[in-house]
Amino acid sequence: MLQALRHHWRGFKTDDPEVTMFIGPSTNAVPLEIGVFDDADGVAIFDAMPARPPSVA
Repeated sequence: MLQALRHHWRGFKTDDPEVTMFIGPSTNAVPLEIGVFDDADGVAIFDAMPARPPSVA
């Protein structure tokens, strides 16, 4: 998870100003989605999963 966060390709703001989603490579190059919560108390990764294909709008 930390590898994907440190070397993320893209970050996305969410509806919650304290939550950002990142896409980055795992240590074996599998793209991961990483959910990060950042507030006055600190930063925490709360979700990590294999990245889903982009949605077509």
